Amino acid sequence: MSKPLIRVSLAVALVALVGGACRHSAPEAPPQPRAQPGVVEILKGGRWLFTYVEPAGTFATTDKPETIPENARALVRVFDPADMAKTDAPGQVY
Repeated sequence: MSKPLIRVSLAVALVALVGGACRHSAPEAPPQPRAQPGVVEILKGGRWLFTYVEPAGTFATTDKPETIPENARALVRVFDPADMAKTDAPGQVY
């Protein structure tokens, strides 16, 4: 083998060795604090609509909060049909 080819091979091996030693693993992300859900005043009289996820993975909407299954109450979208200004804004979910 020629000397330039050996030098190039050694240089490539050295760069690979040094480059591999400089890698650092990403630090673990801190646990996300669990935020307390906001207080929602439930108005009787069917003025609000409640959307939740059923066990099958489909969405269901009702106007009676007591019909929402217990295991689905952690994540419910509350919609006020009387205040359409809040729902017409693109990109905003209430």
